[in-house]
Parts: sequence; structure tokens; C-alpha cells
Amino acid sequence: SLKAGKFKIKSAKSSVWGNEDNMSISSSISYEPKNGVSFDEIVDMYTRLSPKNLTSYRPQKTGDRVIEMIPADLHFNKIAFDEDGEEIYNTDIASGVFIGYVEYMIAQARNTKANKCIFVWSNDFFNSESNGTTTHGTPQRNDKTPEKAFELAAELMITVIEMLRSNFEYVDVIYVPANHDKSVSFNLACLLQRYFENCESVSFDNSPT
Repeated sequence: SLKAGKFKIKSAKSSVWGNEDNMSISSSISYEPKNGVSFDEIVDMYTRLSPKNLTSYRPQKTGDRVIEMIPADLHFNKIAFDEDGEEIYNTDIASGVFIGYVEYMIAQARNTKANKCIFVWSNDFFNSESNGTTTHGTPQRNDKTPEKAFELAAELMITVIEMLRSNFEYVDVIYVPANHDKSVSFNLACLLQRYFENCESVSFDNSPT
């Protein structure tokens, strides 16, 4: 049997032949798996990733300056190959690049004595929507299934925000949508806000811009 919510109708057709006294009807419906993250799966992620307690940090007070971080065009879940067929970009590489950027900016903040971080993210954080295309329908080549990519992305963003709140007294996380991933990144933005809702030092702005 088909599991509700996991499949969608691919095609449906009917044929009728014979006459009024001897009529035959044939109908067929083809299904295919839904290629995306369902609403129920998003709710499940909210439940599993929302912690009961988070570690409390007391970052050393270094000054009253603000540092702004604007990582853009990460294209998480993209897979790319060079002319010899070797992988040159995937989710592991994207995660390393992202963490490396944040570590570098935290080090710069220590030099400038900043105590607040404004973290502006998304900007094509994902390579595509959960259906494998950009928001406007351009097909993309991806590394993982949409469900796995979303889970890995959530873990990555949680790790980064934990890094920020352990180094700054205040962290403002601002979501900015872009053309590759407007819907899926907004889902992640809402999940992150839920995850950190009890952290007074972290604020979120997920309003459309």
C-alpha cells in the first residue's frame, strides 16, 4: 500500500470503449515518490532538535563594538566535479568552508573587541529547494536527499550559533531569502528560532525582506 503523504500522482488516464449496452471502462493512475521535505517531517525535526536545556555561556566582556558576519552563496548540498570527474564541492566541503569562515570572523572580533555579532545568513544557503530546483524552477545537481540535507544543515547552523553565543554577549540572527532556496531556508530559520527560543542572548529576525 502507498504511505499517505509520501507519494504524488504522476499521471492518470481513463479509456472507454463499446456502446451503451456493452460499455467497458479502464482507468490507471501512476504514482511517484514526493521529492521533498513534508510538513510532518519539518514538525518532526522541530521536535527532535529542540533541546530541553542549553549550555549557559558567560562570554568575557571585551568592549561595545559590533561585528557583522554575512556568509553568502554557500549552496549547501551542491555537488560539483572538475573536468576529470573529481568531486570539488559537496556537503562536507561546504560545512568546512562555513565553519572556517565563522572561526576566522570570531578571531577578528577578538582583535576589535566586539561584544555583539549580527549574523546575516541564508543568501542561497541551500543549493535548491527540497524538490531539487531553485525557487523559480531551475534544476540543480545535489549531493544528498532533501531530508538528509535539511538535517545536516540544521546541525551545521546550530553549531555555528552555539559558537557565536559562546563568544559574544549578544547575537542577532537575520534571515535574508534568496533565489535558490526561499522556502526551505525559511523553514530552517523557523526551526532555529524555535531551538534557541529560551536563549536571551540570541535574537532572530525571520521577517521577509
